[in-house]
Amino acid sequence: MHAFLKGTSTSTKPQKDKATAGASGENKKQKPIPWVEKYRPKCVDEVAFQEEVVAVLKRSLEGADGITALVKVSDGDLRKAITYLQSAARLTGGKEINEQVITEIAGVVSNAMIDSLIQACYSSSFEKLEVVVSNMINEGFAATQIITQLHDTIIEKEDLNDKQKSAITEKLAEVDKCLMDGADEYLQMIGLCSVIMQQVTQN
Repeated sequence: MHAFLKGTSTSTKPQKDKATAGASGENKKQKPIPWVEKYRPKCVDEVAFQEEVVAVLKRSLEGADGITALVKVSDGDLRKAITYLQSAARLTGGKEINEQVITEIAGVVSNAMIDSLIQACYSSSFEKLEVVVSNMINEGFAATQIITQLHDTIIEKEDLNDKQKSAITEKLAEVDKCLMDGADEYLQMIGLCSVIMQQVTQN
């Protein structure tokens, strides 16, 4: 895996064939294909000189939820995905890499916890909301990560109209600014969730 990350693998660049030295002028005009384009593995088994990487990929491919979670948390960043995969392989010690492992390494809040927070807001119970927020903060999740995922969840909510979503996202921006200024995470999360609760009860 270290060789893969540092790019120290043996080059597979093809050597020039001396027999092609006397090729026709038509062939000489053809634009040469970069060697990186020629070496494009079509499956995991075709990855050369990276036995450890291939082994990790095969183990992770056994669990479809692990790959789905890896793609989601990396946001299309290949370097980030490789780092998560490397950390997951070390953490699991060769076992199957599932969604829970990926989310824990990435510091992402699980969908179940986000759903429980949304349900607490819909319950109109401030006591229940306090318990859920306290549990999330005590678990060590960053408030900035929580509000990022809350933003995506709120935007996709079909039972909220545009006016309600605007009020919630405005509060999200305000909380984000306060957190950047060093405000208390618990108080900011309570304030944000109170606004969400207020908006959803207007339905």
